[in-house]
Amino acid sequence: LDWSDEAEPGSLLNLEARAGCGKTSTLMSLISHLNETGRGNIFIGAFNKSIAGEIKAKLNDSGIDWKTAMAGTMHSAGLKAWRKVAKNVEINGDKCRDIWRKSIERKDDYDQREILASAEGFVLKLVSLAKQRVLEADDLDAWFATVDHFGLRDELPDSIEINRAVRWSQWLFRNSMQRCREVVDFDDMIFAPLAFDAPCWRHDWVLIDEAQDTNPARRMLALKMLAHGGRMILVGDPHQAVYGFTGADSDAMDLMADRFADVTRLPLNFTFRCPQAVVREANHYVT
Repeated sequence: LDWSDEAEPGSLLNLEARAGCGKTSTLMSLISHLNETGRGNIFIGAFNKSIAGEIKAKLNDSGIDWKTAMAGTMHSAGLKAWRKVAKNVEINGDKCRDIWRKSIERKDDYDQREILASAEGFVLKLVSLAKQRVLEADDLDAWFATVDHFGLRDELPDSIEINRAVRWSQWLFRNSMQRCREVVDFDDMIFAPLAFDAPCWRHDWVLIDEAQDTNPARRMLALKMLAHGGRMILVGDPHQAVYGFTGADSDAMDLMADRFADVTRLPLNFTFRCPQAVVREANHYVT
């Protein structure tokens, strides 16, 4: 994995949008303008499948061809890239659990099987976060930092040493990655094309909705999809960052801004959803 400190050659717009301030409407207006002026092809990264479906419907209603503006989740974009490498890859959301439990079944010692079974929750969570945080398999310091950052020690029985559990997790991580050409789980959909540098479609414009809830893997894939000299637009509200359990960073939009030399920040803070009394109260916390 190459995550250099050099600034990206394109530019970034951070559109900080508060609740009810017309994020989707703004995005659609921008896409329509780019389409009408022939400014290049566009990818719109939605946070989940439902939102992606809504955006696709709006694009279709606006008569915008999918070859010009393509909407999808980051998982779908990653899987599309990975299938260029592994055409017949299967999807199994329980991939890591299956590998772990089969490894336990091969143990002859009953007590050892019991110990490993009791560590399953910790190991599966840590492996999932390792993929979402784009960790290197042998970077032990980063693995322990992830354990501490996400409070995973509480997931482990007191009878099991943390060092052993982390080593087990690294073993499962490696075994999972070795099988990515045959089967992927949901974390692999984004992580595999990064880890193995799979080719992906490049876009002149990459628009990321709900950008405040992106984790390192999603951000790296978004950068990988951006054409050289292209422009990325992040739309989100840092005050609504609530997906830390998926490996997301509370300062995700700022972290992405650090990747670009050319950064513009614009507010979208006039709400169409709330009455003025609600806005005045909310302004005690968010402006």
